[in-house]
Amino acid sequence: MLQKILFNPGEPKRRKKKKKATYPRPSGAFVPPTLGEVALYVSTRERKIDPEAFVDHYVSNGWMVGRTKMKDWRAAVRTWERSSFGPAPAAPAVSRAHAEHSARTLAHIEALRREVEEKGFAKMPKLVNGEWV
Repeated sequence: MLQKILFNPGEPKRRKKKKKATYPRPSGAFVPPTLGEVALYVSTRERKIDPEAFVDHYVSNGWMVGRTKMKDWRAAVRTWERSSFGPAPAAPAVSRAHAEHSARTLAHIEALRREVEEKGFAKMPKLVNGEWV
């Protein structure tokens, strides 16, 4: 009988639940940050975003993330750091060889255009629906 009280084979074993790591969130309703708060937080981060653009973006969207009210603006800043919302990447530099090739191609096209005009081929035939017009 004592054994039955200590261990009941009909009952499922209870496992301890592991606690997930959570970030501290402010309690209560969401309060939109001021530009100064965002600027201060951004200054402590490694990857910089424009705090004014961040605040302007979310003010215009009613502090919504998709269709959901924002819960943690600091998390949104971190997401901006990882996404394309930050400063636009610099345009890739055009190599010298590429620029020279483009200039030669444009010069060649212009020379062909002048040759066609000089020889009187003002109206070149075109292929339309399989027939030359």
